[in-house]
Amino acid sequence: MASRPSSCGAIAVLLAGDAITFAQAREVLDLVTGRDDDPERVVDARGMRQVSDAGELAPIVAEVLARCPDQAQQYRDGNKKVVGFLVGQCMKASKGSGNPKLFNRLLTQRLEG
Repeated sequence: MASRPSSCGAIAVLLAGDAITFAQAREVLDLVTGRDDDPERVVDARGMRQVSDAGELAPIVAEVLARCPDQAQQYRDGNKKVVGFLVGQCMKASKGSGNPKLFNRLLTQRLEG
């Protein structure tokens, strides 16, 4: 059974607003397909909503940079790809709840500033 068009629209809004990742959007779609569940309710009930508040994520960024001085120096020396590793460490520290795009931006700002 297909999901309702309103469910797809609600998932698209969550995705566009960075409330969930693309992978989470697929998971939510699977969970609501054939059911009368509200995607917003499913996201909240499963704790899937991403934290997109820079003030909440900044301490995690600071902690990861303090814990990974070698990678921070590699970035400053020109290895920009190492930011992916640092984003991964931030995601791990936030138990997957942080917005990876925002972590990337915050890390870049700290490393270049």
